[in-house]
This record gives sequence, C-alpha cells and structure tokens, in this order.
Amino acid sequence: MPYKGIWATKAASYIFSIREKNLLLGLARLGNKIGASLCGI
Repeated sequence: MPYKGIWATKAASYIFSIREKNLLLGLARLGNKIGASLCGI
C-alpha cells in the first residue's frame, strides 16, 4: 500500500512539473507576442 502511494506521488510531481514547464513556456510566448506588438506600433 505505501509502495503504490510513493509511485502515485512521483507520477503526480512529474506531471505537475511538465504542466509547470508548459505554463512557463506559454507565458514566455505571450510575453514575446506582447513585446513584438509593442515594437510594431
């Protein structure tokens, strides 16, 4: 039972880190778009 819990925790933290990276990439792209539009004006 504890063994399964450890794997579930590892999987959850792994998925969370992937989602966090995707979120950061999304924010960076959004920042680039805003910067580009500001420079274009």
